[in-house]
Amino acid sequence: QRSYSTMAPKSSDYNKKAWDWVKNTTPEEVREEHVTAAYRINCPVCKSGSCSKRSACRGNPNCIQNIGERFWLGTISDDFWHDLPDPASVKREKGSYVGLQNLGATCYVNTFLQLWFHMPTFRAAVYTWRTDDTQLTPNAVDSQETNLCCMELSETEVTKGELQEFEGGEFPGFRDVCGQLQLIFTQLQYSCRRFISPASFVSVLGLSKDEQQDAQEFCKLFLSVLESKLVVQPSSFAQNAVQELFGGKYSYVTTCSVCQTESYNPSEFLELDLNIQGKETLQECIQDFLQEERLEGDDQYSCSQCLKKQNATRRIAIESLPPVLNMQLLRFVFDRATFRKKKLSSYLQFPEELDMAPFLSQEKSDCAIYDLTAVLTHHGPSAYSGHYIAYIYKKDSARWWKFDDETVGKLSGKKLQLAADETNYDGSKPRSKPKVSLGHQLSSKAYMLVYTRRASDTSQGDFGELCEPPPCLQEQVAADNSRVEAWVEDKLGTIRELVSNGEAIQEEKRRLFELLACGRDDDSWEWMSFEWLRSYFSRDSCENPLPAVDLTLFVCKHGRTDPLKVEKLKRITVKAVCVCVCFCLSVCPFVCLSVCLSVCLSVCPSICPSVCVCVTVCCVCGCMNPSTVWYFSSTIPHLIQADAIYSKYGGDLRMNGDARLCLDCVREECHRSQLMAKIAADHRVITAMMKTPCTSASGYWVGKYSLRYWRKLLQEKLTCEGILSPAEVLGDSTESLENDQQPMDDKCDTEETIVQTEIQESQVSESTEHSQDETNCGKESAGGDEEVDSQCSEVAAGRVDKGQVVAERHFNHELLCGEHDHFTPNESDRRLVPWEVWIRLKEYFPDAPEFPALHPVCVECVQKDHAIALEKDKLKELAASHKAALADLYYGRNRPELPHVATATAGGDVCQYVVSEDFLDTWRRFVKYPLRGDCPSVIDNTDLICPHGGLLVDFAEETSLDENDRFCVVTEGEWNVLTSLCPLQSHVVLLTHDGETQKPVTIPESCCECLVAKRALKSKLSRMFDNKVVYIRKVDSESQADVSVAEKVQMCEENNADVQFPVCQDEDDDEDDDALEMQQVKRPRFDGPVRRSNRRHCTSKDHKINVSSHNTLRELKLKIMNKFCVAPFDQTLTLHGCTLMGDDATLEGFGVKPGDTIMLKEDEVIEDESALHIAPAGPALELGFKGTGLASS
Repeated sequence: QRSYSTMAPKSSDYNKKAWDWVKNTTPEEVREEHVTAAYRINCPVCKSGSCSKRSACRGNPNCIQNIGERFWLGTISDDFWHDLPDPASVKREKGSYVGLQNLGATCYVNTFLQLWFHMPTFRAAVYTWRTDDTQLTPNAVDSQETNLCCMELSETEVTKGELQEFEGGEFPGFRDVCGQLQLIFTQLQYSCRRFISPASFVSVLGLSKDEQQDAQEFCKLFLSVLESKLVVQPSSFAQNAVQELFGGKYSYVTTCSVCQTESYNPSEFLELDLNIQGKETLQECIQDFLQEERLEGDDQYSCSQCLKKQNATRRIAIESLPPVLNMQLLRFVFDRATFRKKKLSSYLQFPEELDMAPFLSQEKSDCAIYDLTAVLTHHGPSAYSGHYIAYIYKKDSARWWKFDDETVGKLSGKKLQLAADETNYDGSKPRSKPKVSLGHQLSSKAYMLVYTRRASDTSQGDFGELCEPPPCLQEQVAADNSRVEAWVEDKLGTIRELVSNGEAIQEEKRRLFELLACGRDDDSWEWMSFEWLRSYFSRDSCENPLPAVDLTLFVCKHGRTDPLKVEKLKRITVKAVCVCVCFCLSVCPFVCLSVCLSVCLSVCPSICPSVCVCVTVCCVCGCMNPSTVWYFSSTIPHLIQADAIYSKYGGDLRMNGDARLCLDCVREECHRSQLMAKIAADHRVITAMMKTPCTSASGYWVGKYSLRYWRKLLQEKLTCEGILSPAEVLGDSTESLENDQQPMDDKCDTEETIVQTEIQESQVSESTEHSQDETNCGKESAGGDEEVDSQCSEVAAGRVDKGQVVAERHFNHELLCGEHDHFTPNESDRRLVPWEVWIRLKEYFPDAPEFPALHPVCVECVQKDHAIALEKDKLKELAASHKAALADLYYGRNRPELPHVATATAGGDVCQYVVSEDFLDTWRRFVKYPLRGDCPSVIDNTDLICPHGGLLVDFAEETSLDENDRFCVVTEGEWNVLTSLCPLQSHVVLLTHDGETQKPVTIPESCCECLVAKRALKSKLSRMFDNKVVYIRKVDSESQADVSVAEKVQMCEENNADVQFPVCQDEDDDEDDDALEMQQVKRPRFDGPVRRSNRRHCTSKDHKINVSSHNTLRELKLKIMNKFCVAPFDQTLTLHGCTLMGDDATLEGFGVKPGDTIMLKEDEVIEDESALHIAPAGPALELGFKGTGLASS
């Protein structure tokens, strides 16, 4: 019988109830009912939906809710069981059209192929084309079937899921443009594929798949090639198809301005090229095309009547229009200044119904009303890139269709909404659109408009539907359709099989979950890992194999179930195990029921002999019969069932119900909980007592460190004894008894009351801590080791007494002196505690050293401390004497002048000495902190001497001195004092001057070779930097770049004027106290020319950019582009008046240093037209269709 709980208690509530009996029960009184409560066997079975949505109730082994079963109990989509794409997606939808694959940059070809295919007359003319060997025999057709279709699917190809493309082989006209066009049109008309590949067509034409060409030029050239192919055909319809469909006539009419004589020059056209720059409507473009132009000056007309050149006018007169009128909108114009193509993206308005009668030279009887039937658009910022799309009107469906390479779709609504459908492929913001008149379309991307004459539409359509492609091509396309259908059906069968297997898995998990919950009174049950159950019901269990059932982590030291790890275990019924066995036997054909039953009888002879019902429970194959699975699960003993589940999923250890409950662990936990409650109570009592200082002579001395961390020391002691685990913590180790100001609880008046109130809280917290992962245990131990290591390092530095570290392992041992093990005289490490406190601590640490209040201290340590104090006083006196004797040198004031300067001002001989700043830093540190280090005994100038024995500092000229040279000039008197304090010298450097040349002379002399190498290294290092700031200043094209700071300083110095600039202050790094003290020591002051500051002077227009010396100029330009939104090819950078060129050169090669200002000049825009886009980088020489099949004709 199962009892359900409607609300999920907290984990702490289960812990509290499981060990609630501990406060009134001793370990010897623990009985079976206490063990059952500790293992939480009587916890209620949670009702579905009552637990948290994240996981099952922690602490309740009977709760199996929210372990992943919600997914399996619900409805699972068929797509979950497989990751295969829909095979039907390779087929076009019914009533739709076939698309064309984009081979890379062939979308411009696809748009025209779709346009011409959907012109029935054009398609009929292509189908009438024949070669000499057009009439093929059936055998010839069969022999070429493999080469043409290339669609044979082997079993391997079907398994891989690859559908081979339709590729034209060698058939009549295979290598001819018209033959390939016939193949393309046949596939577009009869193929069941969603899209086909025009690879053979593009290959025959010799077009590049990766280079986009001019679509308008392709249209002109291809129609010319096609016309040359059809004109030699015997059919008159094919010979005149192109001209009769697209051909029109107009004349160039030239009128003499003197005699008014008109001359006519007739011409034919296949399309009208209309200029759209500055135009808003299509009518304006046509009027501009027909506009009259004047011939004057060098362009004068030679009149046949006047017999000389005269001023004249010339215009175009349209005489006749074709049934299909193609209008090319010249969006791509050539810029003579940049030798690049530009794209005009201005909006153009054109009508859906166009009346061409006003534009004809004379009235015609034929209808001049045209309907818009196709629009070709170009999406992209330039003529060198972008995407082409075709919009075509189909009369049979009375709808507009969008042909976007492989994607073909019907537009919503009966009207074409071109402006709404256009998107900005370049990512630019949409511009404001002008108002559109009724019956008109608006587009900024249309480059070709196709109008069909209304009177000729019906006749053209009827004629086209009567023409069919060659029979051989129809047969090949039909064969390809059959293979596609077979491939799709095969893939659908594979998907159905995967879905069927998945539904079987779902049913297994559903049935198992229904029998999984175990009630309070169930006798046959087992422990199962909660993580393993969650893995079994997870979504990934179908793809990833289940791990072996591993219960070794939940075994106590007695070989049974650990009661403190019940939170990670669940109780499951034996029937649930049987279900798993039955499903295992159902899918494993090699497991025979008769074998199982024979083993069953041999193991359990008490079972009824009638259990051998092989005929009823076995199928005809001799294996498990699914219909008799429940009878099988009720008859086979539990041992065989458990063996089967563990043999299926793996695992060596099983926990069978009540037999795995450990009485010893429960008793030990009871003892441990009571002990920890007593420790917590004693801690609170000790804390309260220590708030009042103890002055009684009956008190005891306790080390401050031991008193503060006595619970941590006790924890280590109990862990070594096996009473506590390493994961358990007895309170916060950083809690200080000395500084604890919290008042005591009223319940802590007596020790007995404290114990009773703390037992339950301690047990709950300790049970929770036992449930933590072993990784957390490792981290806790590692943290303790790190703390001890840090304390040892502090001892080595002299900041922590050695006794404190000893107290980490032994209570009160820091009160023993390190050498004699007697009572230490150091009063700062100990504290006097009352007798009551010492009794409680002594109970936990019986071996701790005991020191009453009047215990004598170690005499030898007292004498040693006195000697150390005298030595410290001597060091302080020595430091004070140094500071008094060399006060100016210590503070860096009243420093002597350089020898050549002193000679010029005061005259006479000057004898000085040079001392290393490193030595002075050590000496100053000793004077300031005499107890932290020894007094330097040697005046060491080794860092000022090169390996050749020469001086690394050149005093000949003041400009040759480096501010990074660490030296100090001292007077002869200061040198004498230093030598008396530090009797040893290493490399004495004497600095004087030559009386004749008045130049400084050093002993030893400066080493020229090392000085040159030093300057070269400094120059190289100055050019190398990493992630430093340079400044970019953008200047206008009309204004000149600002003069650099160095040039301004130089000009002001020449004019003896002062120059002031705003200084960019940099943030200084934080320094310690010693460094701040050293900053107060001033450098020697030199007279003469004042050294200018190296700080960078900036303006408000400068922008910071972090760069490194190894960065290239290209990388710098990219960072500038992110800051100023200026493309790299539009940037001109200058440094100190020199233009930076060479994108692959590094900043180090240009001499760029941190803080330099680089001038940025943006290239001028050639034309100020918002609708104009220029290609980022056009080719130096456009080859167009040169070398292809279009240009050869």
